[in-house]
Amino acid sequence: MQIFIGIIINIVILTLTLIVFYIFIAYRLREKIEAEAIKRVKDELESLVVEFNHSALVNITLLEDAIERAENAIKNENPKNKKQIDPAKTVYKSRDERLEEYNQKTNTDISIEEEKRVRLISDEYLEDSLKEVYVSESIKTLYKNGYSKSEIAKNLEISLSDVDDAISK
Repeated sequence: MQIFIGIIINIVILTLTLIVFYIFIAYRLREKIEAEAIKRVKDELESLVVEFNHSALVNITLLEDAIERAENAIKNENPKNKKQIDPAKTVYKSRDERLEEYNQKTNTDISIEEEKRVRLISDEYLEDSLKEVYVSESIKTLYKNGYSKSEIAKNLEISLSDVDDAISK
């Protein structure tokens, strides 16, 4: 009986020792795996930082070159050819005037009804909503005649979303 109790105690001690040994080994493996993962992440971050710094340096160099070329062009420009713009004499045009100029510049055919609308729009007492209707119809006409949205927006000095809104109405 005493031998039986001694064997049971030895088995319990061996079991506890194996459990502690397993916990110790699992903990060490987890530490090594985490350290390796952290090392990989650091290496990848370092490579990304190096790549970002390289692209930033390239962009900075390109900007410096562009600035230098612009400064040289300004220095080399003939002062007699410079056109002085007097802000007091600058006249800002309405969207309708810009649209008319654009139609004339692009030689777009406008029907007699549309010409009557142009005359009505020049009337100062016409409501803004009617002006918007004309502008949107003119934008639609230009778009149907093959002009791109960006071209219309650029020449009328309006945003692309305004052109999209006018076309979708």
